[in-house]
Amino acid sequence: MLEVLIMYALECQVKELLLNAGHIEDSPLTLDMPLLSRHLKILHLEHVTCSALNFSGCPVLDELKLQGCDIYARKISSKSLKRLYITNSCMVPEDFHIQIFAPDLNSLQIDYFDGVTPFLEDMPSLVTAYIGLGHECHYYCEKNMRGCDFRECGCHTYPIEGDVLLNGLSNVVNLELIAQPVMLIYRWDLERCPLFGALKTLLLNEWFTTIDLVCILRHSPLLEMLTLQLGNTENLVGATAVPETTKQSFVCAHLEVVKIECTKVDAGIRKILNILSTCGVHYKKISIKEKCSFSNFFSFQKHGGLLARVAPEVCAQP
Repeated sequence: MLEVLIMYALECQVKELLLNAGHIEDSPLTLDMPLLSRHLKILHLEHVTCSALNFSGCPVLDELKLQGCDIYARKISSKSLKRLYITNSCMVPEDFHIQIFAPDLNSLQIDYFDGVTPFLEDMPSLVTAYIGLGHECHYYCEKNMRGCDFRECGCHTYPIEGDVLLNGLSNVVNLELIAQPVMLIYRWDLERCPLFGALKTLLLNEWFTTIDLVCILRHSPLLEMLTLQLGNTENLVGATAVPETTKQSFVCAHLEVVKIECTKVDAGIRKILNILSTCGVHYKKISIKEKCSFSNFFSFQKHGGLLARVAPEVCAQP
């Protein structure tokens, strides 16, 4: 039935196709065939089981939204795709990384999924990216280390070759990296010291340590604005295996604005201030705002642009 509806919509040469299977409980709707359309520009899938996400047959596809979907495809592939959103607790595999191949992508949002982190291939045109990792992401360690003695822990699933996420974001201009403190994948990726050669604005929450922050600042030569949202600062006194030390001096020549949002100014915040001072950031460029709660983090990428839910099962627009 699903294939018939989709084929009919594509035969009508629609430019925008929205499919919501959220209200169908008896049997899940599955997309297991490559789509073929020279007209389709926008595709929104919600609560659909996706086992085929190769869009080489859709040469003008600009936007793909996957919301609450079960994704079993090994690769999301499109040479034309400009905007990709994977949100609303999508289920992704636990035993392999979904590869994302979208060399022309300029906007990426991956927000709170269940499974292992997708592998990002090089995205030379990427302008904005938001990555949000919650407890459902399998790259975590309750002991805040790699290779703990609990064999079922997510820290044992990180690939030896590394570079799952951050290397694919090396060309991004505006970046937000959000995670629970027990999520270690950003910190593990930083051990490879990826270069963010075009990065101008960066937002981080409390997942990082001082060593991680030094690594990011050192390898972001064009960074202009840094926002830190810190509900707690426990990680700031820790360390990773990143081969950087705060004693190695460097200057953040373009960093003009630093915003620190925290519950209180404590030893962790003072460590950050010392790092910024060492990097040549004048105190007048730094603002500190104390907040009582961090239940809702502000996001530059998501603010005013939360993805709307689609009510009808299939909606096609010519």
